[in-house]
Amino acid sequence: MSGFFVWGKMKIKLDTHWERRTKHSFLTQEEIQNLFKIAGFKKTVFSSEVITNGLANTNYKVVLENFAKPFFLRIWTRDSNACQKEFLLNEKLAKFKVPVPKIYFTDWGKSKVDFCWGIYEWVEGVQMTQALLNSTEKQIEKYFQEAVKIHNSFSKITFEKSGFFNNGLEIIPFEKGFALEFFGELLGNPQIRNLLGKADFEKLVKFIEENRSKFSKLETENHLIHADFKSSNFLVNPKTQEITGLVDWEFAFCSSPIFDLGMLLRFENELGSSVKKSVENFSELDLEEDWYETAKLFDLMNLLDFMTRDLVEFKNVVEHCTELVKVTLKRFS
Repeated sequence: MSGFFVWGKMKIKLDTHWERRTKHSFLTQEEIQNLFKIAGFKKTVFSSEVITNGLANTNYKVVLENFAKPFFLRIWTRDSNACQKEFLLNEKLAKFKVPVPKIYFTDWGKSKVDFCWGIYEWVEGVQMTQALLNSTEKQIEKYFQEAVKIHNSFSKITFEKSGFFNNGLEIIPFEKGFALEFFGELLGNPQIRNLLGKADFEKLVKFIEENRSKFSKLETENHLIHADFKSSNFLVNPKTQEITGLVDWEFAFCSSPIFDLGMLLRFENELGSSVKKSVENFSELDLEEDWYETAKLFDLMNLLDFMTRDLVEFKNVVEHCTELVKVTLKRFS
């Protein structure tokens, strides 16, 4: 299901209308059967269906004969290296009681087929994005309280330094000033200037310049970051607002946990003040007085990067992210 839900006078759309980054990788039932055979499953595939939610990789719900629960089959179509990263992170996350699905088998070496894939435990629940479209203000607040509690759990995981992970989960350190340099590249993109217009572009430059000291957090803090910490990656029970799973760790890296909070707050203008209150009331981080401004600054990197995509192929993504950037600039100008 996708579409808009009007809550009060506010239209909730989140990212339900965003275009996919990659095409689905469609497999025949015979091909899926072969993957399960490679993984050591002897039972016959009874049924399989593509899960259409998501913006990049291809996921299947697979039912085997005489198995009570389905399985989750994941095909990496965006970043094949993410397969190994997610597998290695899974054990660490489970120890910290982060609700991640058990991984039964992965093949990141493309030993039998020409793509990376994995078979996961099936987690019951609906995508939190879809649940939010039909939620009351109180239910929205409960969802985000639960999300912040999960953030508390995995942000306790630290590594020896900040940086990106390589395939073996070793850290590739950030270069000093990388965040400010990345912002500089984005500001030099004429498409961003044209989309924002002269007045808002000048506000953006001023906002970044006034807050440039905050970028040191990204380069010096060494907490585990999900890096795609948004409602579409949560599975939830709509009856209880319990979060049953947090998926898609392919972008994970080590830096400031405020980065993830910025993504969690991305659609707060549609969802109401309870999102920010959930962070303030339930986060176990030692939040500084300007934490909120820092979180919004960090998410600007993501939003501006989305704005550089093709204007025709990703029309909805670009337009919505432009709108979100303008909301942030208005809030702090």
